[in-house]
Amino acid sequence: MSLLRVARNVSDLDRLTAFYIALGFEPQGGAEADVPLANLLGVSALRRQRLRLGAQTLDLTACLPVGAAYPANAPGNASLFQHIALLTPDIHAAAPRALAAGAQPISHGGPVRLPPESGGVTAWKFRDPDGHPLEYLQRDAPPGYDHSGIVATRPDASLPVYAALGLHLQAEQLNQGPEQARLDGVPGASARILTLRGAEGREWSCSPTATPPPTRRRTRRTSPPTGWSSKARTPPCSATRTAISSKSPPAEPPPSHPAATALPWRRWFLPGG
Repeated sequence: MSLLRVARNVSDLDRLTAFYIALGFEPQGGAEADVPLANLLGVSALRRQRLRLGAQTLDLTACLPVGAAYPANAPGNASLFQHIALLTPDIHAAAPRALAAGAQPISHGGPVRLPPESGGVTAWKFRDPDGHPLEYLQRDAPPGYDHSGIVATRPDASLPVYAALGLHLQAEQLNQGPEQARLDGVPGASARILTLRGAEGREWSCSPTATPPPTRRRTRRTSPPTGWSSKARTPPCSATRTAISSKSPPAEPPPSHPAATALPWRRWFLPGG
């Protein structure tokens, strides 16, 4: 089991491609139509631009018709918050470059040095021009992804689903205090970090909703979520997809499994995402 790539729906393919190139991503050819993916997502047309950062791949996809915009100022404890953590050897040089390219800061006061009990790394969270969250982590390592993080409101219910996909819990820690609040841009933030890993590849970080959570009542959907066209079912621009590979097909939980429900417009409905 390994992470193949992360894909993000975007509103302006050219603009977002230029932004990620400024972050150090390299385009793999030009933008092209992807008919199989358009059919899978149920949209009339789709253009895809593939980029690479080190050994990792990012696909930017523009659907027609364009879906709803990423919710403005969605907090770091919102259940739609899925970020990619990028490695950089010099975060104090990388952050200004990102801002000059059009990034929107999430963290307060620039890069944050976390205490030893929270990993002891220097990190900075920000958004691309469409609002998708990203994070820089300063490490002496080749460029690429450190992890992909997902906020979950019901992490213990989600874990069996990820286990069926070949991702298993490797570590757990609690990040809290003023440094975490500055990093997440959420006053009083407290994050329980569950690290999942496959047999190979990068990590997935499953973070239960930070404290305090945004005021929101969550219910199971029985119809397509806001931002999807009733005809074409266009995915919103907040959508992020993570593609994983496996030598054998993952075990699928039964329809009655409490942690996953098959929906016509989405492979799985996961608690907290």
